Amino acid sequence: MTGFRARPVSRGLASAALVVIALSGMAVVGAVMSNRASAEAEPTPLHRPIPGATPDRPPPAGFTFEPLKAPDVGGVGILDDRHGGLGADLWKGTPRALVTKLLPALPVRSPSPVLHQLMRRLLLTAAIPPADSDGTKEILHRRIERLWALGEVADMLRLIESLPAEAVDASLWRYRLNGLLLQGGETGVCAQLPAARKDDADGYFSELSAFCAALAGRTAEAAGTAAWLRDHGLGDDAFFAGLEAMIGTRAGLTSLAHPRPLHLAMARAAKLPLPADAASGTQPAILQAVATDPSTPLEVRLIAAEKAERMGVLDPAILRHVYSTVTFSEGEAERPVDDAASPSGWRSRALLFRVAETQESAPAQAELISKALRLAQQRGQFGAAARLYAPLIAAMSPTPALSGFAGTAIRALLAAGHKGAIAPWLPLCPPASSQAGINLVWPLLRLMDAHEDDPPPPGQLLAWLSQRAPQEPELARQQAALLFGLLDALGDKVRTEDWLALMDGPMTTATTMPPPALWHAQRIAAEQLRSGETILLALVSLGMGFPNEIDPTVVYRVVASLRLVGFDEEARAIAVEAALAHGV
Repeated sequence: MTGFRARPVSRGLASAALVVIALSGMAVVGAVMSNRASAEAEPTPLHRPIPGATPDRPPPAGFTFEPLKAPDVGGVGILDDRHGGLGADLWKGTPRALVTKLLPALPVRSPSPVLHQLMRRLLLTAAIPPADSDGTKEILHRRIERLWALGEVADMLRLIESLPAEAVDASLWRYRLNGLLLQGGETGVCAQLPAARKDDADGYFSELSAFCAALAGRTAEAAGTAAWLRDHGLGDDAFFAGLEAMIGTRAGLTSLAHPRPLHLAMARAAKLPLPADAASGTQPAILQAVATDPSTPLEVRLIAAEKAERMGVLDPAILRHVYSTVTFSEGEAERPVDDAASPSGWRSRALLFRVAETQESAPAQAELISKALRLAQQRGQFGAAARLYAPLIAAMSPTPALSGFAGTAIRALLAAGHKGAIAPWLPLCPPASSQAGINLVWPLLRLMDAHEDDPPPPGQLLAWLSQRAPQEPELARQQAALLFGLLDALGDKVRTEDWLALMDGPMTTATTMPPPALWHAQRIAAEQLRSGETILLALVSLGMGFPNEIDPTVVYRVVASLRLVGFDEEARAIAVEAALAHGV
């Protein structure tokens, strides 16, 4: 079976989609081709006719007719091995029940960019689905729902578009139409609505019909549909308020605490400002839409933009742009860092960035950036601040006058994923053989390149710990437990003498751990080299709290398991992110 249809793929991917499906126990891979003549060529039949057999005459002895099974669309994807996919055999040996049970538990609102990208790749990879049970759509539906929850709307729409038309049921039509509404595609929604497969038990498709009627100026039809919805106890207050605003019988929205895509589309169509509570939710896709709508009131847009960026669904450049539109009084400009540490201090954070951005003195700019990063570390948002300030740091010229800023610059660039930009700053750091060098960035550089053939010099870990312990002994022990375990998971030889230094405190600790079933299942999956299963269990084990809320033992197991199944780069990225979040 060969399908020929080219579509663009985001994040620099080529216009290609690899569709892998299981058909009668056989993997059939359809590669996208652009040659029209090839696309229109006569397909080669999968089975040659059996001589002497007809539908009304049984085949000769030794032959039997077997009906073809329906294709399993659970493995359809838009990422192959060349474009960030995780492998066509991703689910080889994995029970289908485990995949369907754990996909809904993916930590889609984690503030970790590393986990976000790994989840995205897991959900979009074209792979042969588990083949141990019936039901061709369950895994597909859960993948699409998780992409929506992750906020990857454009990728979700591309995945739905890659499906055969008969596979797009009423549930997938909802995701498709909601995605188009968030992207500002109201016209496309109304054009596709008549063809949509509808299950209108909750009135969703009737709401869309009323919206499209109002958008086209058919106010009587829109009002009639709204009356029908009211009579049947369907629709919510925000829907009726938005529709009335579209047809001119209501002034605006007073509250939108739980916005849906249709609510946002109605507000755009009626040119209504969103109320302040529109950014109070936690759905990445909704927050992204609110943050990128230029008509959104500035305060609402800023709150949504900060949240969406932390969730990995908003380009930091958009947050910088929103910050640039904030105006300040002379009094505010004199105290840019006063409220920047508080969750509600978005104005101070915007001002601090603006002052740092326009500062002409490199040492003064470095001082402002250092303050911003320290404040962000206090509120558990170092990574978000690093991504915000990374372009300013990368544009600086490292000179001896900035040697005291070099360690901060390297940490921020690594947290922002700009590994290639740290080289100019390294000569300003003390050598790793010195006491100052050990304490500065040596642990992070070691995590990036630790391997068993080049162990750290004896005593270097203890030297690092001894520098940190006098100030905050308990914090130093916690950081050391994390660092030593990560190095060990990445192949370094951590000596018993090093671990002994961490045994001065209590012999038992209270911590939050995943259920034992997850722990043991992850070990088994990694030992049996089941890559997709290992990645899925690792993501669920780390949870929504990563990288700020972690147990060192859990991160150790995750990093070691990912390396065992061949994902060394991803394992190191998780290790570095965890270390940075905890001040290592």
